[in-house]
Amino acid sequence: MVYDEKSDFVYLGGVNNIIQFKAKDFTNINAVATGPVLDAPDHLPGLLDYDKSKLKPKDNHNNILLIDDVNQVLVSCGTVLKGVCSIHDLQNITKMTSLSQTYKYWVSSTDIRENVIAFIGPGSRKYERLFYYFIPFNEHVSEDLHYLGGVRTLESSNNFQTYLKLEASSESTLAITPNIAKNLRAVNGFIHEGFAYFQYFSKLKLSSGTLGPASRIGRMCASTYGFDAWVDIPLSCKSGGTIFNEIQASTVVNGVIYNVYSNVQNGNATFSLCSFKLEKVNKQLIKNFEDCFHHGKGFYGTPPNQFRCLQFYKKEEKPSIYECPAPNIAEKNDDLSFNNLFGNSGLVTNATFIDNDNITSIAGEYINDNCTFIVLGTSAGKIKKV
Repeated sequence: MVYDEKSDFVYLGGVNNIIQFKAKDFTNINAVATGPVLDAPDHLPGLLDYDKSKLKPKDNHNNILLIDDVNQVLVSCGTVLKGVCSIHDLQNITKMTSLSQTYKYWVSSTDIRENVIAFIGPGSRKYERLFYYFIPFNEHVSEDLHYLGGVRTLESSNNFQTYLKLEASSESTLAITPNIAKNLRAVNGFIHEGFAYFQYFSKLKLSSGTLGPASRIGRMCASTYGFDAWVDIPLSCKSGGTIFNEIQASTVVNGVIYNVYSNVQNGNATFSLCSFKLEKVNKQLIKNFEDCFHHGKGFYGTPPNQFRCLQFYKKEEKPSIYECPAPNIAEKNDDLSFNNLFGNSGLVTNATFIDNDNITSIAGEYINDNCTFIVLGTSAGKIKKV
């Protein structure tokens, strides 16, 4: 569900349908069917050929629903036809066009069990709008690299035919090996002061033993070359001697990240709430990079417990993470390219709330400098105020 404050319209994306109505009085209702559609069970992301003789009606679960208030359109992506997207007029969602996906770079998932993170934000150029996405691992895609995330340019178009540029270059995607990708679960994504952020949980434990399962936040430049400047660190929560590592839900309010974590012991789960100021997160991201580049020369630790924390494609100059370069510079300078997927030194804060209920969602609103209103939702349908 998404809400457009300017028009007071609410948009609901469900199975085979998208519904639009006025929030004030539930009038001006529009609905558009997005499924079922004829599809094949092997018509999956990354696969060019599939068995067309096996086509049968398949439900379309709308797992991405976003508002682009600049171009006045609603973007919806579902689980059919390799993760197809459709573009709708914000004032009347029945005015729409469907877009087929390209062979290699998809933006949605065909698995209804998987969580897909996507958001729209400004780019580095004036009036530029970008579509950011973070998708789960797909075991059916037999490629050497998995495209975990990406950025697409959104083009203004009156007939919506050329709105989403589906072609993506390697510079605008985050490609990692399948054994890493299958251990990652995306939780949240957002834009803040010229940077795009993704939060995810990693089950991966490196052979060196220095990194175990952890919840992480990654930062990139808010641009189509953003993944060339990716850095990340772990964010954890603690209460007494208990460390909460697995992030379940997240929201950002007035420059502060609020994360819900879980900890399972003897089959019993406990949930906690922790907050992180983005100012401190960014300072730690920079420190993490400097520790790796300046002191470790691209590595953490010492032999034999040493692993690469920074992979350079060019060695002529050091990349910059302190500020994002101008687009014309970044597009011509390959020396900016690096990938730091496993930062070591992170942040740990004390929990402000502990609960035994299964917390699955979080929302917040800034009231004043002394008060932020946080609402937690549970799997049992309870709402808790913090």
